[in-house]
Amino acid sequence: MRVIGVDFSGAGSYESVGKTWIARGELDGDGVLTIESCQPISREGLTGELEGLAEPAVVGMDFPFSVPEVFARCWKPSAREMPDLWVKAACMEWNNRDELRNKLHTDKFAGLKRDSDPSGAIAPLNIRMVQMTFRGMQMLNRLWERPEIRVLPLQLGPEQDSVILLEVMPGATIRSLVGRNLHKSYKNGNGWMESRLEILAKLPEQVRRLTFSGLTERRELCLGNDDAMDAIIAAVTAALWQIDTPPERNYLDYPDSSLAGWMYVPRG
Repeated sequence: MRVIGVDFSGAGSYESVGKTWIARGELDGDGVLTIESCQPISREGLTGELEGLAEPAVVGMDFPFSVPEVFARCWKPSAREMPDLWVKAACMEWNNRDELRNKLHTDKFAGLKRDSDPSGAIAPLNIRMVQMTFRGMQMLNRLWERPEIRVLPLQLGPEQDSVILLEVMPGATIRSLVGRNLHKSYKNGNGWMESRLEILAKLPEQVRRLTFSGLTERRELCLGNDDAMDAIIAAVTAALWQIDTPPERNYLDYPDSSLAGWMYVPRG
């Protein structure tokens, strides 16, 4: 099965290659995850690649698929599910983050998390996240038109012929799988290089249900670029979703998840 990890950025133009990175891999029936490539990509290129997938795939994407229910009810009172919000986001235009925040009055919701957000998650309307949240929702609106695409937790039916889009957070995955507070320091905290080295060394040891291929070859890339590392961790998270047993998926059942979204964090 095709496995893709995306470290998403809402900055820059739609066509320019910026800080968005994509990791591509393959998961076989024996649990071997082969990381084949990892590179920067434009949002336009990413959208086109996901639209053009002609095989089953699981895609882990590092951005909020929706907003907290309280904000959603203020922004679009008639909304019942995430796609209602994506349509509204798709009609929005703004020149910069401050204009977006002022237009939607997001500041008073900036610290509000969704009920399903794990500890350590950044609120979707936080100043660091708000532009990424809305750019991501605009992309989801376009992808949602493809009949083979399923966005969790909206559709939990048969998945064998589908392209599954899964909201993930690399830092939450690292916290769950590797521990030792490395999720706090691997980007720009004290000892970030040592943290990245430890994460890359421990992943194969801690995640016994996956066998890694191609990770060692991208060690230097991960050490030099945290966006590339996040894309690879997002791909690992997507692979773990695919091989997790069904009982592990029971915590999808949050009262507001169909409107506010839900993030997958693999068990440690």
